[in-house]
Amino acid sequence: MEKHTAGMTSTAVAPRAADTSGLSKNGAIAAGSIAAVVAVVGVLLAANSGCSVVNPVGHRIYEIGISVVAVGILTVGVLQSVRAEKLSRLLLMAVAACTWFWQETYGDWGAYVLYSDKFLRYSWGDTPLSVPVRCWWFVPGYLVFYTSFFLAVIAAVGIARRRWPRTNPYVAAALLCFPGFYVFDLVWEGITTGLGYWTYLHTFGPALHIGNGTFPLLWPILEQVPFMILAAFALTWKNTEGEDVFEIIARSVIRRAPGEIATLVSWIVVTNVGFFIATILPLIALRAVAGPNIPVVMP
Repeated sequence: MEKHTAGMTSTAVAPRAADTSGLSKNGAIAAGSIAAVVAVVGVLLAANSGCSVVNPVGHRIYEIGISVVAVGILTVGVLQSVRAEKLSRLLLMAVAACTWFWQETYGDWGAYVLYSDKFLRYSWGDTPLSVPVRCWWFVPGYLVFYTSFFLAVIAAVGIARRRWPRTNPYVAAALLCFPGFYVFDLVWEGITTGLGYWTYLHTFGPALHIGNGTFPLLWPILEQVPFMILAAFALTWKNTEGEDVFEIIARSVIRRAPGEIATLVSWIVVTNVGFFIATILPLIALRAVAGPNIPVVMP
């Protein structure tokens, strides 16, 4: 705003906003400290629970809780889609991720994972390279876990582009995501393994023994880094016309601008193929080539 007095012009300076960066930083430190304490306490309690895959504790609460969270994410995605009059990115991510659940049985075979048969299970038949216990919570579990992962990857790409503009943002995003992903997975699987939800019958490399269960510290966590890079690219890259990878692939198949259904199908197909190649196939290959011949038995 300008003031005109005695032939002179001066500019009024707006009041300076209060600096809240210190408060934000302190709040973040406090939240991180609380989360760390809760995580450590959770792992310790689970490790001393005395549970195993034969007698897990709280497995029904786990199944119900993860299903409720999945429904919540879907609800938000649907509401966003209604407001935008098109399928939202959140809804596309969530629906695509939950369709990967069928791959879990093959990835678990490669990683020697055995789930408790106390969970509600579905039948997949006696197929090669598959484990005997297939849980219904895999469907909402994939939705919750990987939708959260996708959102973290998108945020990491944004940070990488702002902080290191000359660095490949997709590789930088994977490097940013990996420490957080590692800690998150370590805490999640540390607690659930200790509570008897699942265990690893064999590990490649060092492992953490929690209660009556075992959790690997390097594999298969490390082998997910390539998938992080692929996800960072697919979720954030667009061409000069504003089309993302999924829209481009859909258009190349149907030979015209894709509608909402075609885009959703593209998300489902592309992410299923990408997840299988980058994540499931390496697990199967390593066990087939270097793993011991351990018969998988029911708990």
